[in-house]
Amino acid sequence: MSRKSWYHIKNAADAPTAEISIHDEIGFWGVTAKDFLDELKSIPANRPIALSLHSPGGEVFDGLAIYHALKARGNVNVRIEGLAASMASVIAMAGTRIEMPRNAYLMIHNPSGVAMGDAADMRQLADLLDKLKGSLIAAYRDRTKKSDEDLTAMMDAETWLTGEEAVAQGFADELTDAVALSASAFKSSRLTAHLTHRPAALFDTPASSTAHADSPPYLNPAQMKALLALAKKIGIAFADNASEDEICNAIEAWQPPAKNVVIDFEDADVKAAFAARITDATAAEKAKIIALEGELANIKALITHGAAAAAGGAAAVAHAKPKEQMTIAEQYAVITDAAERTRFFNKHREELRKPSNFFAAAA
Repeated sequence: MSRKSWYHIKNAADAPTAEISIHDEIGFWGVTAKDFLDELKSIPANRPIALSLHSPGGEVFDGLAIYHALKARGNVNVRIEGLAASMASVIAMAGTRIEMPRNAYLMIHNPSGVAMGDAADMRQLADLLDKLKGSLIAAYRDRTKKSDEDLTAMMDAETWLTGEEAVAQGFADELTDAVALSASAFKSSRLTAHLTHRPAALFDTPASSTAHADSPPYLNPAQMKALLALAKKIGIAFADNASEDEICNAIEAWQPPAKNVVIDFEDADVKAAFAARITDATAAEKAKIIALEGELANIKALITHGAAAAAGGAAAVAHAKPKEQMTIAEQYAVITDAAERTRFFNKHREELRKPSNFFAAAA
């Protein structure tokens, strides 16, 4: 899709009439109103303009700017080739004369928008949409002479008019012969996917086999800009002048880069962090073990040589007391079976670990 695919201006010096065609969406997907109006200025004010229109509409502010610029010239003849919907119908109202084939369509409805934020943001958007609706009604009223109430009802209902109906209600001046419509021209358009009363002749004919299989959901221009920026940021490549189908295909075909878990784990920072934690844990456990070993050595010395040995002596102490008169430490000292010693120690662990019980005699 070239940057100016939605409009074309032919301003040959030797032609009595300048030709302008708007045959796609208005605004973001083609070119801004500013660029369009810059080129419009190249046409002398007194040269008549023949405007060929076939569009599903687009951005409200761009459409209003184009409408007012064409309306101010007072010498624009509009021919609706197949469809003038939404903002395209407003642009059509700039014509001093409007022609429509019998099987062409003109559609008017309420402006819409998307907002994010709190309740105040939503109210602000609602107020803006009401003001914009008033601007659209003024364009239709100036052409049709209908009341604001009638036009409001038509916009609320999303009204589609054939060429005959548009002429009968004042939206067009002249009815021309039927033309062959391009039924799938806007099959993938974000602007028509959400419409309630789309005529079958324009939108329900099967698209060609080369068309994109699934039409994308309706997105407004701001959302599309955000989507394109995000796509490019994560590495989805497509040309700046890529068509909508090319962009959709690129997004669908994109795969995130494979994550190498082994390489990530071997990262120096990760290894250092694990090593530090292991070292800290090992040091703490080692300190506990050293403390227990020291305590155990004291207990063994006490059991083997008595309190004097634990205090620095080396004399052995015989245990000739009856079991009933022995302390817990003395009972433990005379147990020779390893398994029994383990069970006895576990049972009296707290008592055996009290140095005060063993070293009292040395005090």
